[in-house]
Amino acid sequence: MNSIEQKKSDVVKRKLYFLALNYLKRYSVSVFQFEAYLKRKYQRTFSELLLKDDYLEAVKQLIAQLISQGYLNDERYLESKTDHFFERGKSVFYIKQALFQKGFDEQTILNAIDAYYEKNQLDPKALEIEQIYKLARKKKLGRSEDNFKKDLMKLIRGGYSYDASKKVMENLLIEEGGD
Repeated sequence: MNSIEQKKSDVVKRKLYFLALNYLKRYSVSVFQFEAYLKRKYQRTFSELLLKDDYLEAVKQLIAQLISQGYLNDERYLESKTDHFFERGKSVFYIKQALFQKGFDEQTILNAIDAYYEKNQLDPKALEIEQIYKLARKKKLGRSEDNFKKDLMKLIRGGYSYDASKKVMENLLIEEGGD
């Protein structure tokens, strides 16, 4: 590598670093998402300055540097996303799918979900029923027998188990009928 190529490489690395910091200021991302973002940036921004192999090597080095500096942390990201999804009343199935799309493997996701249960001292089945109640009230499900099947299917498509969804829907019908 001659001196001109070295200078181009140094300029790209510096621009890449500031681009990365700017992006991380705005968004909380996993390492997988961040790497994909930087790879997309190559075509638009850096393709004229550096070969793709050299760019990908610079991206790997940058990610390692940002991890060591604490800007990227998959464990912290996974914990915050898991907490966020549970607080919004999402099903375990939904959470698994969303985190899988963020680049996490199944075992890591299951460990994060178990850690959430332990941290908050929750029973998974009781939490699922509580979340179904929360969603059913929010979406005004279970108000009439005519829409029982439709409402039940909405819950099942949301990732909740059939048994728990049916139990909640039947209880909501009884509550509505008892008023």
